[in-house]
Amino acid sequence: MVPLPVQSVDILPTIAARIGIEPNPAWQGVDIAKLPLDAPAVPRPQFSWARGTIYGGPINFACVRMGKYKLIADRYADRTEAYNLEVNPHEQQNLANESSAEITPLKALLLEREEEDRAARAKTKPVEKTTLDPKTREALQSLGYLPR
Repeated sequence: MVPLPVQSVDILPTIAARIGIEPNPAWQGVDIAKLPLDAPAVPRPQFSWARGTIYGGPINFACVRMGKYKLIADRYADRTEAYNLEVNPHEQQNLANESSAEITPLKALLLEREEEDRAARAKTKPVEKTTLDPKTREALQSLGYLPR
């Protein structure tokens, strides 16, 4: 058992280490196999995003969880929610308007991560458009990756 929550960003560094690939400093995750199994759980922020359309309207949620606290920012509605999941697991009591020692750092963590992500995207080269040969196109269509 890993002593702390893991995230999907931990998959790449963990697998890369197992097959002998040096980690890229730009990767956001950690090699979870290096974590001692008997070490006490050290909280680290967990981030998640939900962007898209639901019920005909756009959504853009950003979330950070650190230990027992969770902050959810609705970027379209300009609304923030925060919860102590230990005492309020069903997220009924919103603590977002409280300037507490727990909630204020979560807001800063989320803003910092979003800024890091924006900066990383700005450095990313645009994907070059490629033309698929008929054999590759057919193979991708047969697998359901491209429409027929």
